[in-house]
Amino acid sequence: MQKKTRFRSPLLDVFVTVLCISVSAFFLFLFWKDLNQSIKRTDKDDIATITFKNRIAQRKFEDRVVWERLAQSSPLYNGDLVRTSDLSEAIITFLDGSVLELYENTMIQVYYSETEGINVSVDGGSVQLDSSVTGKASLALTDGSVVKVESGSSLGAKSEKGSLSSVQVKSGSASLTTESGSSENLRGGETVSIHSGSEIKKAPLTVTSLPEESRLLSVEGTKVPVLLEWAKSSSIENSDVVVEVSKKKDFSEIVETAIVKDTGKKSLDLDSGSYYWKVYPKGMPESAVSGKVSVESVEPVVPLFPSKAATLSSREDSRRVDFNWNGNPYATSYDLKVSKYPDMKSPVVEKNVTDTSVTLTLPEDGRWWWTVTPVYALSMAGEVPASTPVSFDVKKLEKINPPLLSAPADAANITYKKDDTDPSVNFLWKSELKNSSYLFELSENKDFSRLIYSKEMEETNKKLSFPVSLLSGEKEGSTFWWRVTRKSGDELDTSPVSEIHSFTLKPYEPGKNRLLYPPETFSVEKEKLASLQFTWKKADEYEQNPSVMQFSRTKDFSKIEKEVTSDKASLQGLSGLDGSLWWRVASLSEDDQKLLFSEARRISILEKLASPVFTLPGNTELISYKSSPVRLSWSGVAGADYYNARIFGPDGKLVSENASVSAKTAEFVLPPANYTARLSAVASGTENSPMRQSNWSELNFTVREVEPLVQLYPEPGKSLDGLSCLQKPLTFTWKEGKDSALTYQVVLKKRQTNGALKTVEKLTSSKMSASIDRLTSGSYVWEVVASTSSGFPINSGEKTFTIGEVPLLGKPILTNPGENILMDAQYLRKHRNLSFEWNEVPQANSYNFSLYKKEKDGSLKAVWSQRNVRTNKVRLKNLTILDTGDFVWKVDAFNFAKDGFELQHSPSSQASFRIQFAAPSKIEASSPGIMYSD
Repeated sequence: MQKKTRFRSPLLDVFVTVLCISVSAFFLFLFWKDLNQSIKRTDKDDIATITFKNRIAQRKFEDRVVWERLAQSSPLYNGDLVRTSDLSEAIITFLDGSVLELYENTMIQVYYSETEGINVSVDGGSVQLDSSVTGKASLALTDGSVVKVESGSSLGAKSEKGSLSSVQVKSGSASLTTESGSSENLRGGETVSIHSGSEIKKAPLTVTSLPEESRLLSVEGTKVPVLLEWAKSSSIENSDVVVEVSKKKDFSEIVETAIVKDTGKKSLDLDSGSYYWKVYPKGMPESAVSGKVSVESVEPVVPLFPSKAATLSSREDSRRVDFNWNGNPYATSYDLKVSKYPDMKSPVVEKNVTDTSVTLTLPEDGRWWWTVTPVYALSMAGEVPASTPVSFDVKKLEKINPPLLSAPADAANITYKKDDTDPSVNFLWKSELKNSSYLFELSENKDFSRLIYSKEMEETNKKLSFPVSLLSGEKEGSTFWWRVTRKSGDELDTSPVSEIHSFTLKPYEPGKNRLLYPPETFSVEKEKLASLQFTWKKADEYEQNPSVMQFSRTKDFSKIEKEVTSDKASLQGLSGLDGSLWWRVASLSEDDQKLLFSEARRISILEKLASPVFTLPGNTELISYKSSPVRLSWSGVAGADYYNARIFGPDGKLVSENASVSAKTAEFVLPPANYTARLSAVASGTENSPMRQSNWSELNFTVREVEPLVQLYPEPGKSLDGLSCLQKPLTFTWKEGKDSALTYQVVLKKRQTNGALKTVEKLTSSKMSASIDRLTSGSYVWEVVASTSSGFPINSGEKTFTIGEVPLLGKPILTNPGENILMDAQYLRKHRNLSFEWNEVPQANSYNFSLYKKEKDGSLKAVWSQRNVRTNKVRLKNLTILDTGDFVWKVDAFNFAKDGFELQHSPSSQASFRIQFAAPSKIEASSPGIMYSD
């Protein structure tokens, strides 16, 4: 019996294999995502934010068992456990502004509340806490000790299971309580260690400038200055201090040793690498304080795009610029600045970016400078250097040209070998718009009614093969037409269709000369014609025959302009030709008969490009403001594609160049000096024309900084009379330098008691003077703000002057009634009214009179007053308002302006008098009259 064999389908195996791999990849992705995700809780409020100085940290929620890797700037919640591994460092910033720094191999648990402040449990490792000026904080160590940190204090703590815990107060104060109840108040500069969880021992020396572990950055390997500062306890106050630095942890390779006597500090200049340091009192190495400093070398940030002197031109939002730079792994973010000035002042864009690229939209076209500065979580040796400012130009195309057909040239003749069954042609075109598609069309006739190829594509080139079936006419060749239509979607793209070009495919004919160079429609300047070499391929049968070259104004060569004979297959050194010509080559027979002419080609012999003419500066002087760019302008030259502008200094050396200015203006940053500008027009080289350049135009000009206004009065530091400034306006005067403005604004500020300046007046004037009325005493700052017609500020700068205090008027001398006079019944019978008199006060024109009665408690009660008394006396006629007792009368003198404004006043003068008389002992009626009753 024959057994039937069944074969398994290989497709099933492939399907199962692919399925298994896909499932595995899916679960691996989920595992990776779960491992790296940072969870954000909604059931708890944030209490802090964690960032990394180096590598990463992990966090575990209080109610979870899984550790997660944290992302940069992740939130922390109450009860979170955080840990760092080898070489990892992290910074936790709490809501109250306190900062907790975690060193490597450290684990903590954090709590925070507005009432209790920060509570951190250190379960091994080293931390440093800088408490805010308003916050509360406490640290719980592994041995049961608790450190309460005062507001505004800084301390470090180290706590490891099975070893001594230590607390180091760098500034401020803290209190330490051990598990056994022992306590100690600590001040800045004190370090203690805790023995057996109960005994507190103070260290003789405390390093206050560096934590136990620190990492510093150095750009391009520059040495880092590291300052070690320490505080000594009273027990070693007069002892010298030994500082040792080693490359190894056991100090077997010491690189520096120093003995410091009195300064309490030592500066170390360290190269890249890891260093261990220790500081101890001389003769007491067992009391050493030690630590580690790692210096990491980082590469500077390098701007990549826009590159130097780049020109960004586009129809599609040219102001949207992609910035890209080369960062380094230590930077947490980058500060990007974009400014109109090379010194990066007054930036229009200031943006912090976490990546190494960003896209921004600039407010206007023109020249811009940009720079990027890295931001490091680690300490930096000196100031963090910004990249060198890079300039670039933003230009928006106002006109959208149609696609430009480059190859083959219009009316080109393309030959192919007869044994080539499918000759190919390369098509190439250019477009000013990017992100467009193109409809490429090829036709057998000029109106494109017989298309033989049509395709939409995004490329700007196409290679096509032509089957023999399309080629006809072995002598004349086959002519085709082609065009390109751009599809950009831009509503301003009103000319999306290119010109129509034709070309002819014809087979190569042996026995006929074939032109090689220059190609069809070639152009050359007349002065370079002599250096142009014409070359051709001789027909095989006429290889040894001389050739004759002919030039004609017409294609049929009915009139020969020039004819030249050559024994070679090339010719050079032609002259005497100009304009548009046709040229061809034939071989000569032995009897000088012209045999079998080649096809004809066109050539244009052009005049040299005209030199551009400078139009700016018109007066050979350019103005610069704080190193802002100056502008040169010129008239356009027909046929020029761009211009080469060069600037030479007073010594004739090239100081700046812009070799390809497409506009008719260029900007240069030049310090004040005399310069020479040289400019030439350039036509770009193409397949059919070499580059053309005009003669240099030259212009001598001067660059100077704008001259600010000069303040004349008040002069800087001048002290003015306070009364004069109240009596008449203070006139501010200034003068112009070489630059003028149409209007000026005087800005006057007065210094307040807290030192701040407050603007009290802004006055616009068309003259170079302005007056301000009635300025009171004090310190003033004034400035004149103005701009030239070109918009350059010519502000004068701020100058200070003072106005003195207004002197007081003389104190009035009271003459009547005399001081402490007693007015009894007899006095009052003689004086039916009271006259109060005083001597006139010089410069006073008004007085205030007030009469008071003195109460038993010594206070004064107003009885009668007169304001704005113009004489030196007043008269009280109504004596009924008076009573017995003590009275006080006061006189104040004033000097008022005509409009009633108080210019001066005097101190008050006062005198007193007493009214006292006895009441009658018996009262008798002179005539009681008749009394009646019911």
